[in-house]
Amino acid sequence: MKQRDVGFLRYWKFSNLPLFVLAAPMLVLLIGSGRWSMGLVPRETTSPTYKVDHYKTTDQEAAIAARTIRLLQSLAYPQLVLAGLAITNYHVQIITRISSGYPIWYIWLAYSLLGWGKSTPPKKNEKLKQGSKKSTVWRWQDSWESVAVKYMVMYGLVQGGLFASFLPPA
Repeated sequence: MKQRDVGFLRYWKFSNLPLFVLAAPMLVLLIGSGRWSMGLVPRETTSPTYKVDHYKTTDQEAAIAARTIRLLQSLAYPQLVLAGLAITNYHVQIITRISSGYPIWYIWLAYSLLGWGKSTPPKKNEKLKQGSKKSTVWRWQDSWESVAVKYMVMYGLVQGGLFASFLPPA
C-alpha cells in the first residue's frame, strides 16, 4: 500500500493549509521552548538567602546548574527535530497529540507563567499605578502564557468531547 502525501514537502498543499493553521500553536510552543533551552547558560550569581550573605554560587550549585542545563538541552533536541519533521515530512496535524510527550515546553511555560526573568511583583508598601503591568499577577490577563494555557484547555475539552462521542480525535 502506497502512502500518499508523506515525504519531504509532499504535504505542503493548499488544501492542507487549515491543518497547518491548527498545528501552528503547538509548533510555536515546541520551537520556542526548544530555542529557549538551547540558549540556557549557568548563572555565576544567585539570590541571597537568609543563610548566604553573598551573591556567588558555590561549586556544587554550579555543577548542579550545568547538569540541569545539559539535561534540558538534551531533551530539547528531539523536540526540535520533531517540530522540524512535522513541518516538512509528515501529516502536521498529529503534532498536537504527540507533542504532549515532550517535557521542555511544559517547563518553559511554567517558567514563563511564574514570571522569572521578566517582571517583579510590587513591594508590600508599593502601589501600582493605574494601568501599570509590572506585576506578574496583572500581566496574566494579556500575556502569551495565558493564551497558551487557554488553547490547551480548549483543545483538551474538544478532545474529551470527541472521545466521549466515540469520534476520532481531531
